[in-house]
Amino acid sequence: EEKFRSMVQHMTDMIWIIDKETRFLYETPSCSGILGYDPGFLLGMDALEFIHPDDLESVQSALGEVFDKVNPFLPTAFRFRHADGRWIELEAVANNLLDHPAINGIVVTARDITERKGDEKAQAMLLNISEAANTIDSLEQFLGMIHNEMGALVDATNFYVALYDEMKDIYTFPFWLDNYEPGPRAPQAMPNSLTDFVRRSGVPLLADTEMFALLQEKGRVQPFGHPAKIWLGVPLKTSQGTKGVLVMQSYSDSNKFSNSDLDMLS
Repeated sequence: EEKFRSMVQHMTDMIWIIDKETRFLYETPSCSGILGYDPGFLLGMDALEFIHPDDLESVQSALGEVFDKVNPFLPTAFRFRHADGRWIELEAVANNLLDHPAINGIVVTARDITERKGDEKAQAMLLNISEAANTIDSLEQFLGMIHNEMGALVDATNFYVALYDEMKDIYTFPFWLDNYEPGPRAPQAMPNSLTDFVRRSGVPLLADTEMFALLQEKGRVQPFGHPAKIWLGVPLKTSQGTKGVLVMQSYSDSNKFSNSDLDMLS
């Protein structure tokens, strides 16, 4: 028993036990680290309430077969709501032990596959962009396609591409989508903006309000446009240097983007 307890305490995969009403009866300590909820928070709650609406039907179908003992719950991927509100990708298997006197529930073993899923989606996105580059003549159409591809991976509601004109010291915006400042956007200078900071540094940046305040305090940037809760910018580089910046931002959710998103787009 002591060895089993030690194993459970240190395992990286999650184990849940749920009852016939899909309520959590038990969770291993690893659940808190992966899902972000305080230990014991999930107990008594309906597991299905944490499943992404688009994945709910497939999860219910798979669980139905487990409850009926038709099949074990085959490896099934679905999105689960993290404590911070974002969705993480899980893969799970389940076994019906409702008749086991010591368990009396469905045992679910789950692991976080968010990074793996992100890599697969990023590879598919790059392939689609590469193929489109050979068929699309218009820059605006090409950037629109890039926006659509990125929208499948991250929230690209507020998205723009700023290209720098070195001779005139201004930026042009061949693609611009913004909730607060509808396009098309006229060419303009953006001195000491976050966009200009990324272009000059040539380094990707993920900046929340705290990071922006720190950069402003150091005299690196100044406010420009409607303030965002979180801002993500990636330099667009060629063999001649950084020629522009690709930007996504959220005005309402400081958790909209992560360092993983920054790494994927860099």
